[in-house]
Amino acid sequence: MRNHERLDSRLRGNDGGRNDGGGNDGGRNEGGSVGLIVVIIVLGFMMSIATSYSLLIQTETIGSDVSVKYLRARAAALAGVGYVVAQLAATDTTFVGPGGWRDRIYFLYASTSASLINRMTGTGPPLPYTDLTAPVATQWFYGTPLTSPLPDEVPEAMQFKVTNYPNGVNFATSAYIKSIGKYLEIEPNQPTVILATWTAEVIARISIDLTSKMVSVDYWRPRPVETCALAGDPFFTTAQKP
Repeated sequence: MRNHERLDSRLRGNDGGRNDGGGNDGGRNEGGSVGLIVVIIVLGFMMSIATSYSLLIQTETIGSDVSVKYLRARAAALAGVGYVVAQLAATDTTFVGPGGWRDRIYFLYASTSASLINRMTGTGPPLPYTDLTAPVATQWFYGTPLTSPLPDEVPEAMQFKVTNYPNGVNFATSAYIKSIGKYLEIEPNQPTVILATWTAEVIARISIDLTSKMVSVDYWRPRPVETCALAGDPFFTTAQKP
């Protein structure tokens, strides 16, 4: 009997050991769950970082694209300054004596006395603009999109409008040019459809050398864009200086 009791106690002891082992398996399962949760949290954090970086890159790309298109509009405005300089340099009356400034080309809203009066009565020094003999009606130069482009042509996306006036201090050898440039985003398959427009304005002071017969730009700067649709709009009536 004693031998049987000892065997039973040993068997019960072994069962107890097995029960304890089952308890240890539960501890390991709980540790595995915690580890899985930590991995999920880390992966979620990494995914959020990747998404944020992707959005940042997209934002920077859009901002860069807008900046480039604005710079194209400014380039168009500077092209307008160059256009006026070229017109003056190619005209003999530009270099006629001290009083010849009245015979130079001046781009105004229209080549009429009313346009000249609007320029004279605008903001700036009172000048005898009504004595100008060669006013030219300005417009959006080279700005009409092609309605039926040929296979190797594309719609014109850049244009400018200009106006110029004498320097109130030195009429003979100095003048000012204002130019508004536009960059048009045109639908490739529909040349008459304008998707977006960027606009910029610059003002420049030019020097006219009567001896060497040269016209040069002294300096220029950007300025706020003015309205330029009517004769009385600020672009045509004000006489700012850079």
